[in-house]
Amino acid sequence: MFSQGVSEGFRVGRNDDRLVLIKSSGGQRHTVFILLRKVPIMQTVQLQWDLYVQPKQSYGVRSNLVVFSWGDDPAKLSTKDLVVSYVPDPSDQTTYKSIAVKEQKLYLDGKAVQGNLSFNTVPYEQ
Repeated sequence: MFSQGVSEGFRVGRNDDRLVLIKSSGGQRHTVFILLRKVPIMQTVQLQWDLYVQPKQSYGVRSNLVVFSWGDDPAKLSTKDLVVSYVPDPSDQTTYKSIAVKEQKLYLDGKAVQGNLSFNTVPYEQ
């Protein structure tokens, strides 16, 4: 099964159709939304920026959406790739198709996401 693993690379400013960033108003923690091509088996997801594997508690997964909490300057994200490695879940084909940010609001498949933008509140059902 793990031989089926995939890695997808992203960089702010380069993957705008699959990676968006919402800056926090307080400037402390920013939220990065990454749209994967397939739904991962959640326990196999690993997020890495440059050489650094990110702690599991800094991100969450809903369907094929990874939500990541970034504590550094947002401009720093554009200097190195974010890489998400995972094993796709062959039993789950429900995926989000598009992601966008307009006026600091997240849109999934053209619908605005309501409420607090964290991996605990991103809608799972489409």
